[in-house]
Amino acid sequence: MERGGTWWSDPGLSNAVRARWLPLAVIARSCRGLLVAAQSGRFGATRLGKDRWRQGNKEYGNMGSLRGCLTLLYGEKAHRQYGLSAVNQLKHALQSAALAQANGEDAAFITAALLHDIGHMIHHMGENPAEEGVDDQHEARGADWLRAHFGPEVSEPVRLHVPAKRYLCAVEPDYFGKLAPDSVRSLELQGGPMSPAEVEAFQAEPFHADAVRLRRIDETAKDPNKATPDFDYFLQFVDEAHAIRPGRG
Repeated sequence: MERGGTWWSDPGLSNAVRARWLPLAVIARSCRGLLVAAQSGRFGATRLGKDRWRQGNKEYGNMGSLRGCLTLLYGEKAHRQYGLSAVNQLKHALQSAALAQANGEDAAFITAALLHDIGHMIHHMGENPAEEGVDDQHEARGADWLRAHFGPEVSEPVRLHVPAKRYLCAVEPDYFGKLAPDSVRSLELQGGPMSPAEVEAFQAEPFHADAVRLRRIDETAKDPNKATPDFDYFLQFVDEAHAIRPGRG
C-alpha cells in the first residue's frame, strides 16, 4: 500500500474481503456495536479479513475509537452521490463543516454540520430512498447515533435539521424556491411545510435556532468546485465536542 493510503483502498484487498469486512458489520464492531446490531450477523469472517482489521488497527490506532469509526464510515460510505446534486456525501459534509467554521460557529456546531447526514450512511435502504418514495428518516437515525458520543449541542441540531426545512418553508415565503430539486422531492415525503401548530412546537425546541442555521448551511453546501480542508482536519472539532459531552470527565 502506498504511504498515506487507507487500508480499505489497498488494491491487494480482494473484492470478496472488502465486501465482507467494510460494510456496516465492520463499522458496527469498530463502534462497539452502536450501529444496528442485526447487521453484524450478515457477514462472515475470514483469516485475511482479520489480518486486514489488525493492519487497520496499526494504521489508525484504536479502530474502536470514535475517530476510527468515522474514518471508516466516511471512507467507505460517503462517496455516494448526494441526492441529485453534483457533489457526493463527503464533499457535502466537508463544505457544511467549512461553512460552519467560516461563520464562527463552535466545535459542537461544526461537528453537527460535518456529521448531519450520517443517518444516510447507516442503513441498507439504497443510495436514494426518496427516489423510491421512501423517507429514510436520516435525521432521527443520525441523532440517535450521535447521542451516544456527543451532547445535545451536536445531536439536537441534527435531529431537527429536516423539521427546520419544513419550518422555513412555512415561515419564509421565498424559501421553497431556494430548495434544490432533491430537497423538494424529499420535502413531500417528510410532511411538507409545517402547520401553524407545528411551527409553534418547533419554535419551542431548545435547539431550533441551531437547526435553522444548520439547515441554511445544508442547502448551500452543494458546490462541486468548492475547495475545503480534508476530513481529518475537521476531526479536531469532533474530538473537542466529544470531550465535553455530558457525563464525561
